[in-house]
Order: sequence, then structure tokens, then C-alpha cells
Amino acid sequence: MGRKLATESALEIIAEAEKLPLSVDYTATATAENMALALRFGLSSYDAAYLDLAMRLGLPIAAKDGALHAAALRAGVGVVA
Repeated sequence: MGRKLATESALEIIAEAEKLPLSVDYTATATAENMALALRFGLSSYDAAYLDLAMRLGLPIAAKDGALHAAALRAGVGVVA
């Protein structure tokens, strides 16, 4: 059974997240490029999209997932754990 987050805690998290200087990247990556990256590093397409973004922006990626963490290191992307 999954754990549920208390409403109050969820609202606190949302309030903190809204303070972050976030931006949205609207650059579309071709499906074939995403699949190639996923296959190259053994990732899901979802994780490959994160890796692609980090690679394009030259920024480290926050990853605790073993496969994504390893792929980021192999791709030369910094990792924030």
C-alpha cells in the first residue's frame, strides 16, 4: 500500500515549490532521438527526457534512481544526489 501525504504537508510542499525560480523548456525533442538516448543508456523514455534536458542545458541532474544516476555520469552530466 502506498503512503499518502497529509493535506497540510502537501500544501506546505506546494508553497515551497512555488518559491523556486522554475522555468519551462518548450524545446521538443524528436521521439526517435529520445528513444535512441533511452536505448543507449538503458533508460525509460521519461528518464531519457530528463537526461536530454540536462545535457542540452549543461546542468547537473538530481537523481537518486540508479539507472538515471549512472547514465548521467556516463553522459558526462553532473549529478546532484
